[in-house]
Amino acid sequence: MALARPSGLDGQKNSPETRRVPTLTCCHCKTAVIKNPFRTRDRDRCPKCSMKYLCDFCWAETYKPDYDHTPFEAKVDRLFSDRQLLGSPAKLLKGG
Repeated sequence: MALARPSGLDGQKNSPETRRVPTLTCCHCKTAVIKNPFRTRDRDRCPKCSMKYLCDFCWAETYKPDYDHTPFEAKVDRLFSDRQLLGSPAKLLKGG
C-alpha cells in the first residue's frame, strides 16, 4: 500500500486497477527492475552479453577482484547439466 498511493492506485487488495510500467531485466541475475523516469545516471550494459542491461547490484559485483562473468543461462545450464530431472536413474533402468 505504501507504493500504491504515490503511483495513483487506491491501494485496495482486490482493486480492478492495473498499471503497465516499463521494466528491464538483468542479464546476469534475471531481476526485473521498473524503469525510473527520473534517473539521471546511465543504465549499465554488459559488453560480454551483447550490451544487455545489467542491474546496479550485478554492476557493483563486476568491480570485485574475484568476479566471474557468467550469464544467468550459463549458470542454469551448469546447475542442471549433471542432474537427471525426471524419471528413474539410468542404473535402475539397466537392471543393476
